[in-house]
Amino acid sequence: MPDRISTAERTRLSPRERERRGRIAKQKIAIRVEGTEVYKLVKRIKLNAPEINKIFECDAWYARDESNNEVIWPEEWMNKMQASTDESPWRYVIVNRDKFPRFDQVHHRERYDGDTVIWCENVPYEVDAGALLVWLHAALEATLPWIVKAREKVEIMQEKLEDANAEFIDTHKQKAKDEEEAHYKELRSASLQDGVDKAKRKLDKAREAYTETVELMREEPLVVEPVVRDESMDKALWQVTFGRSVRADWLMVWWAQE
Repeated sequence: MPDRISTAERTRLSPRERERRGRIAKQKIAIRVEGTEVYKLVKRIKLNAPEINKIFECDAWYARDESNNEVIWPEEWMNKMQASTDESPWRYVIVNRDKFPRFDQVHHRERYDGDTVIWCENVPYEVDAGALLVWLHAALEATLPWIVKAREKVEIMQEKLEDANAEFIDTHKQKAKDEEEAHYKELRSASLQDGVDKAKRKLDKAREAYTETVELMREEPLVVEPVVRDESMDKALWQVTFGRSVRADWLMVWWAQE
């Protein structure tokens, strides 16, 4: 199965090649979640972590081939997983991500009082507090699970919009041979235009949700202070304090995963 291609590349494909790729995308793969016995047939086009999580209500980490226990990571699913047929009954198991326990000291320890503090070691001397704060925010934005999920949602909606636009353009370019075909084309174009408009609205909504999620993360109080920063040294030690309003329960989980 070839990787996803851009809309421009798709329009350059021959009708036969588009049809072939369409058939491959609709192939069904037998999948179950570890700990269950029920298989579901999932179309190849939906072999990505967000779709699998939605279908199985799980938190997919990777898949395992039942025939040889080969580990298949989410980015490999679409290419490596084989369609299940009577002659070749391929089966795959989704393994859930390990759950790290959340421990809120504020609720479990009555006498708890304080902030969450981390140290950043071996920071180049030239880096100041502002630059370090930018780096920390970029790291959190790239790694925090709920921000990653919101960003993946934007990417999925972007692909759906591109697909809807490509289908609308293909239909619009087709020439009607008679009045009946012209009428059908008009109805089809109107329906596809509705699909494009709907995809645009969903993309705008996903982008808005992602922006709000990132802004909320950036509003959390972070105090960056040098512990050891001597001009004669190439490296410095910085202390980063996460304010009491968050107490960084989410940071503890994220750091454990790293």
